[in-house]
Amino acid sequence: MKWQDDMPLENNQSNIFKTKKIESGALWAPFFMRCLWIFLCFSACLVLRAQELEYPFGDIDYTDLRMTTYAPDSTVGAVKLLSYGHSFYNEGTNQIKLVIHERVKILNKEGLRFGDLALAFPNRIRVGKLRASVYNLDESGEVVVTRVNKRKIFKERTEDKKRSIKVTFPEVRVGSIIEYSFEVNTRLSTTFYPWYFQDFIPVKHSEFFIEFPSFASYKVKLVNDRFMEYVSPPNGKAQRYIAKNLPAVRPEPFVGNLNDYRSAVYFEVSNVSQFRTVGDEQIVADWSGVNRDLLFNISFGRRLAETEKVASFLPELDGLTDGEKIRLIRQTVMEQMTWDRTEGLAVLMPLEEVWAAKRRPAQEINMLLIAMLREAGFDADPVVISTRDKGNPDPGNAFINQFNYVIAHVAQGEEGLLLDAAYEQYPTGLLPTRLINKIGLLVDYEAPRWIDLNMNGEKEVSIYSSEISFDEEFNMSGVLTIVEGGVTAVQRRKALGAKADDELLTYYRERFPSLSVESVQLESPDNQSEKLKVHLAFKREAEEDYGPDVFLNPLIFKKMIENPFKAIQRFTPVDYEVPQALRWVYTIKLPESVKVKALPEPMALLLPDGEGLFIYNIAAEENQIKVLLKYSLEKTFFTVNEYPKLRNFFQEVASSQQALCHLVR
Repeated sequence: MKWQDDMPLENNQSNIFKTKKIESGALWAPFFMRCLWIFLCFSACLVLRAQELEYPFGDIDYTDLRMTTYAPDSTVGAVKLLSYGHSFYNEGTNQIKLVIHERVKILNKEGLRFGDLALAFPNRIRVGKLRASVYNLDESGEVVVTRVNKRKIFKERTEDKKRSIKVTFPEVRVGSIIEYSFEVNTRLSTTFYPWYFQDFIPVKHSEFFIEFPSFASYKVKLVNDRFMEYVSPPNGKAQRYIAKNLPAVRPEPFVGNLNDYRSAVYFEVSNVSQFRTVGDEQIVADWSGVNRDLLFNISFGRRLAETEKVASFLPELDGLTDGEKIRLIRQTVMEQMTWDRTEGLAVLMPLEEVWAAKRRPAQEINMLLIAMLREAGFDADPVVISTRDKGNPDPGNAFINQFNYVIAHVAQGEEGLLLDAAYEQYPTGLLPTRLINKIGLLVDYEAPRWIDLNMNGEKEVSIYSSEISFDEEFNMSGVLTIVEGGVTAVQRRKALGAKADDELLTYYRERFPSLSVESVQLESPDNQSEKLKVHLAFKREAEEDYGPDVFLNPLIFKKMIENPFKAIQRFTPVDYEVPQALRWVYTIKLPESVKVKALPEPMALLLPDGEGLFIYNIAAEENQIKVLLKYSLEKTFFTVNEYPKLRNFFQEVASSQQALCHLVR
């Protein structure tokens, strides 16, 4: 065995070991003896933590070093050989500690990207005791160990007020094994760290050992537990979980937060025997308790108790309708406030001070909006939500910490209207799709209730219309008008930005590569309350020299609707952010010498219970062909069991777009 450190030899003589023939289990014998000595001296403290000795750092299996492919999945570039975690409460520091120890095997060049380690975490979390090594086989079959020194560990602060640690592993190549371990410490909370058994590469062995505080009981939630090989019997003190041969988590089209579907275990407090408060969070039994605690919390509901202090911030509202008043109040808040790109639930200062500060977190901006709406006479309440990037809300667990954002609900009509004043590019009544994550909890003095976060009726809406002319050689010219509304209009305006005319041409030429776009004209590019309308003048030369019989796809703009679901099997639900609506209506004018002999058959496809539809209708009238294509998807969430019907629907939609017109001249 050869040892080398990633530093000059003269600075590290004490760390160089003699070359030794490989023997299984002997890689870290000196280290093991030191651990054993410590164990004998402090056995009373380490009995419950003996599991860590089962995977001593540096005890690398020689067969893993010789591995060239991973048998369960020969296509992967890397595999996680070991993922071990140990979490426990440290009474001396009143903190929760998580020890993580992992080994990764690099199998091919694609796997070399796993030769770096990046950790990002909030400022309140402390990461330490980081150690890392790289293991390779030399030409004689001996193990060469390269330790990572401090010069390869980089610490920095990110823009979103987080800290990060990056480790560059030296001597990483195909065949290497990298190994690292570190500790994470944070204050006592109502939750322990979750443990994800699955990763974005296969995991051969994942194990998690948790020791609970003596003063608390915890609820356990296992997600996707089909890979579990061992779960120790619960005894209220500690629990152990082992999963093996877990496949990689692979991103799929239209999936929400992948963490919602990874094999994982979560822990949350169900009862506290010694005291009711853990950290800054309250232990409550049900959603009524959560509602009560939010309403009377000085950093939340009590901030809304003195709305008269924001009365002077209201604009003149006389003579306006309720809808106009709501829009004007929201506009006033957005003109005064700037979102600092942070979010949460806590309102850390009185709302009149929030107004004066001008740049504040999203929850403070929206609580200010709620207070001003109330002062104007509206029935407005906060709604706490989990954003799509945080994960799905869980109504079955009454814990505040699953929420990370606050929006406003104002009573209007049967259901009401949801508002956000942090995302200023969205018009009143339209929420960013990041915030539309199924349901949210409306905090109300009478009773809390779960509400649909798409009650505003957000949709992706696109309407295409065109007048197209063919000459005798089947060269094409026309004008394509695109009308986009709802979420699509906001996203398109964001993509277009302040593009100059030549940049607009480039953008739409890339969007419609089959056309030669000659000019672009925008209507209402900056008016968020209006639909975005674009006129594209285009030409296209004939694709071939046609004879007397011409076979032409009437879908001039190529495939209008792609089939995103190619895979036969699906592992995660299909999660569209909002309903979809698309319509193409256009007329093709043919030369007088050309006659229509045959047209594709009309088609109508329906998903059950009005979940979606596709209509394709084509008709000839004199020397014109009229085309109507309509697609809508009203349902946004399809389970894995519903995937086959959705996939079949899109397969038929895609097939229908291959049919040709038969023209003669």
